[in-house]
Amino acid sequence: MNVGEEKRLQEWEQKKKTVTLTNGQWSSLTMYLNMSRAYREDEKNAWEKLAEELDEEGNPKFKHAASNAEFWKKMNETIKIIKTKVDDESCKGQQEG
Repeated sequence: MNVGEEKRLQEWEQKKKTVTLTNGQWSSLTMYLNMSRAYREDEKNAWEKLAEELDEEGNPKFKHAASNAEFWKKMNETIKIIKTKVDDESCKGQQEG
């Protein structure tokens, strides 16, 4: 990816999106985020462990393991932020409703 493409991707990622959910959908989303937390953490840990493995020449045995571990680390951080926003909005809605 060149610099221009990376900049456009970053700009796109920062654009706000609005999604309207029913209370049931909201509940399902938060439940799924809670239930999948351990899976996401296990993925990150597994890739971190694989990233430490070296071949006979001292090179990474799994070439993309470190970047995969970084992906899961960032994904977990992003999901945590989303979960906080969902929880905050849920509390607001309960106060208003």
